[in-house]
Amino acid sequence: NYTDTSAKDTSAPNTPGAPTVTNGQTQCTSGNCQLSVSWPYVSDNGNSYYYYLKALDSEGNENNLVDGSNVGFENGTLDGWNEWTAYGNTEHAVMSTSPVYEGRYSVKLQVNNGTDDVVRRVYTLKPGHTYLFGGYVYIDNPADSYNTWYVELRNSSGGCVDGCYIGGGYILAPVDISLVGKWQRVERYITIPIGKNYSYLNLNCRIHNNEAKDSDMYCDAPFIYEVKNTTVTSGVKDYYVSGSGLNNWYSSSPQVASGLSPNTDYCYSVKAEDRVGNVGSSSGSGCKYTAASVPSGLSVSVVSPSELDVSWSAGDNPSGTTYNLFRGGSSVYEST
Repeated sequence: NYTDTSAKDTSAPNTPGAPTVTNGQTQCTSGNCQLSVSWPYVSDNGNSYYYYLKALDSEGNENNLVDGSNVGFENGTLDGWNEWTAYGNTEHAVMSTSPVYEGRYSVKLQVNNGTDDVVRRVYTLKPGHTYLFGGYVYIDNPADSYNTWYVELRNSSGGCVDGCYIGGGYILAPVDISLVGKWQRVERYITIPIGKNYSYLNLNCRIHNNEAKDSDMYCDAPFIYEVKNTTVTSGVKDYYVSGSGLNNWYSSSPQVASGLSPNTDYCYSVKAEDRVGNVGSSSGSGCKYTAASVPSGLSVSVVSPSELDVSWSAGDNPSGTTYNLFRGGSSVYEST
C-alpha cells in the first residue's frame, strides 16, 4: 500500500463562456440602476496520474507482460509463439550475449535493405483497459527509417483488427535513431478498443532499412504493464466577475450589479477558481445598457401661430441619449 502525497491538483478550471447580461428595469435614476449578470458553470480540470507495478525476475528482467511469463530472452533461443519468434528476414535475428540491457541475452536484428522483427503474442489484455508497452533498444548501425518496439492487434484467426493498428497507423513507441551506442527505453500507452473481434496482441521489436547497407539493433527487456489512472481535482469553488457594481468572487449565478448610471453600456467577464487556488482564464465580455432615466420638466410654449417650442430636462441621462416625442399618441420627433 502506498500513499502518494505528491499527487496534487495544479490545473486551472475551464474558462466560462461570456456572461449573459440582462436589464429588468424600464427606467432608473443615477445610482439606482441595475443589471443582472449570469454565466455558465464550468468544471475543474485537475491532474491525471498513471500508475503501474514493475516486477523483476531472478535474472533481473522486468517480469511483466501482464500474463506473468518470462518477458526476456533468457532461454537463449527464439523458439516460436510460446515465447519469441523471428518474423521477416529470420536468418538475421539471433540471440546475443553482448550488449545486453539486463539478464544474459538480448536479440540482435540485422538487415540490409529490408525489415526484421522479433514477435511475441500476448493474450490477456482486456478491452477498454490501458497498458504501457515498450522495451529497450541499442542501435549499433542506424537505419534510415525506424527502429522501435510496436504492437499489433490480431483476431483469433491471426487477421488484423482495425488494420492491426489503432487510429490508422502503426502503434509505435518513439525511438531516437540518432542515439547510437547506448541503451534507450522506448514506451507508449495504448487502450485496447471495445467491441472489436480482438483475440491477442503482438508485441514486436523491429528494425527497418531501405538502404543497401547493414543496419544493426539489439532488443531487450520488453514490457507490457496494465495502467491504472485517476484524476485529482478539487472542484470549482467560486467565480470572479469583473465589471462595475460587482468586481468580486461569487459562488453562484446570477448576480445583480447595482449602483449604476442610466443609459450606460456596461461589460462583464468571468473567471473560475478551484478549491486549492488555481485560477482559470477570463471569459469574453457580455455587455448591456442600463435603462434610461425618465426625462422631467416637459413644457410647451407658443412661438407663433404655426410653431410650438417643446423642451424638457435630460435629468440623469448622459449626453447622446435618444428621446422620442409623442403628440396625440404618434411619434413626431426622435433624436438626441
